[in-house]
Amino acid sequence: MSELKLVGKIKTILDKQSGTSKAGKEWVKQSFVISNNDGYEGREQIFCFELFGEEKVSKFNEYNSVGKEVEVSFN
Repeated sequence: MSELKLVGKIKTILDKQSGTSKAGKEWVKQSFVISNNDGYEGREQIFCFELFGEEKVSKFNEYNSVGKEVEVSFN
């Protein structure tokens, strides 16, 4: 499967969520919404992505904020 890329501006950063798995391990996740105007006839498209893991969530929050243009790679 090939990697897909999407470019857009961060529209919303949702609150972090955390918990403990049944195995007793701590977990953290955070969702964020980006938008671009690549839709039909230049209309706005909205996408939501989720980061999982303390390191990924921390790095995301360190370098990103609402309104910043980002490129998201996913598969």
